[in-house]
Amino acid sequence: MEITRTKDELKSLTRVVNKSLLSRIFLIQSNVERSIDAETYDRVNGEVQFEGDLIDCSDEYFNSKVSLTVKGLNGDGVVIVKVCCDYMLTYKMKANAELSKEDLKNFSNTNALYNAWPYVREFVQAMCNRMEIPPMTLPLLRIVPERTVAKAKKAIPQKKPIKKSAPTKKATAPK
Repeated sequence: MEITRTKDELKSLTRVVNKSLLSRIFLIQSNVERSIDAETYDRVNGEVQFEGDLIDCSDEYFNSKVSLTVKGLNGDGVVIVKVCCDYMLTYKMKANAELSKEDLKNFSNTNALYNAWPYVREFVQAMCNRMEIPPMTLPLLRIVPERTVAKAKKAIPQKKPIKKSAPTKKATAPK
């Protein structure tokens, strides 16, 4: 799974990463649901929705909340399992960090998810096991820079037009 961020957002994330440390993470809420016939499917495809919020902050720490919903879909796109979970993450800030609330909000909506992701993957796997359904293996999470339109065009190789030659007649054998 990829999270795309602009160059400025990535600079903001770097400021916070360099001036904070993850202190603790814990599950604060969860809910799981499955359809009665969910175990009859061989494969369940996961669809992830997430949101990260800055809950509070001081000169010494800040708390981020990450909320995720993972929907398991059958081959027809019907939801057969739903796993929701919220995690609280506490970060200690280094002395004289001087980070803006905007930096912390950006961090909470990106890096906090990145830090919680292994816990979420394990939680989803465990819940699938307990519900006796095929496991939903969630992908690794990557934070990638947003590609500008100019860069995206440059990265895609342009096809050269194919020169069409005049049609040729097939040689036929004499009768």
